[in-house]
Amino acid sequence: MCGEKTLCTKLIQVADPGSRDGKNPDRSLKSRLLCGLGLGKDFEMIDSSHARGGKIYDPDSGNTYDATMVSDGSQLKLRGYVGVPLFGRTEVWHRTDAHVAVCTP
Repeated sequence: MCGEKTLCTKLIQVADPGSRDGKNPDRSLKSRLLCGLGLGKDFEMIDSSHARGGKIYDPDSGNTYDATMVSDGSQLKLRGYVGVPLFGRTEVWHRTDAHVAVCTP
């Protein structure tokens, strides 16, 4: 939880801990580290498995999209879109039981 009733997301593991936000359209942010970067914000929980109304930042493109999230077992289905969810793309993230090293900014 980021706020009293909202969820957010952040990067806790990156392949190269020195990776920077080079595609950000804001020149002043291009040098910030991806490690620990907040990607999603303002998601409103609808129920224990669904969140909507958020924004998600894609550091690969430098674009920010409207987004929804659905938790389904060990999967998190994150849908980013412009305007209408129909015109978007869903990415599926998988929960792992393996220990992962958390990066430190």
